[in-house]
Amino acid sequence: MAELTVDSAQTPRAGDGAGGGVAEPPRLRRPDRAQVVFEPLCLEQRLAADHPARAVWAVVERLDLTKFYDEIEARGSAPGRAATDPRLLVALGLFATIENVGSARRLEQLGLEHDA
Repeated sequence: MAELTVDSAQTPRAGDGAGGGVAEPPRLRRPDRAQVVFEPLCLEQRLAADHPARAVWAVVERLDLTKFYDEIEARGSAPGRAATDPRLLVALGLFATIENVGSARRLEQLGLEHDA
C-alpha cells in the first residue's frame, strides 16, 4: 500500500467555525499517485536457475581480471566516482556475444527489459 501524505493545500475551506472565526482547513492524508515504491528485491531470485546468464557469470568469476583492476584509478577514499566492476562489463560483453547482440542500443534496451 502506498504511503499517504498529509496535505492541507488545495483543500476546501470550511465555513465559519463554532467560535465565529474561519476554521482551519482539514488535514487530510491523500495518496501520492506519483510516489515511487521501493520493494525488497533479490536479484538472484529473479533469474531462473537455468538462465544462460548464470553460466556466463560462473565463467567470468573464474577469469583472472587483474589487469583490468590494475587500471582502475578510483581507490580508497580519494574523490571521484567508483568504477564499474570489470567482471560485470566482461560478463555483459560475453552474454551479448552469446545472444548475438551487436548493437549497444539493443544491449541497453535488453538491460532495461530483462532481469539478466
